[in-house]
Amino acid sequence: MKKRLLWVFLFLSVGLILICLFTNPKIEKWTYDLPNDYAIKKTAATKVVLGKYIDGFFEVEKDDKQIGIQDYIAEFSYGKNIIALKCLVEKENNIHVNFYIVDTKQDYIYGPYQDEETYESVKEKIVDEELSDWVETTTRPEGAIDK
Repeated sequence: MKKRLLWVFLFLSVGLILICLFTNPKIEKWTYDLPNDYAIKKTAATKVVLGKYIDGFFEVEKDDKQIGIQDYIAEFSYGKNIIALKCLVEKENNIHVNFYIVDTKQDYIYGPYQDEETYESVKEKIVDEELSDWVETTTRPEGAIDK
């Protein structure tokens, strides 16, 4: 009787593990390398963040200073030293867009700006290089790698 219960338990356990493996959607994780050791990483279905590689580790803070963005990055644009971000944030059960400008040479973040007009005005004043077109993160961007 004990052997039979053990076999039933084992069979059910293996069955549940197989069901979980084959029915859970796989999250496509990727990294998009940017200038000056910065990168955008998709680490979960709802987590796309900006950080910097420091001594081989992906960091969002350095010496108690924020150098990355943990808001969900929906789109990004970049140049030689500047990264621009459109992030989605939830406020009072509504989704809002925040814009950021990151100076990768100085590890400095400008923003968040809650509207595109303010973002464009600041960008005009502080960005002196050409930025790429906006790159969406809802699908894996061309050039992203598994990491």
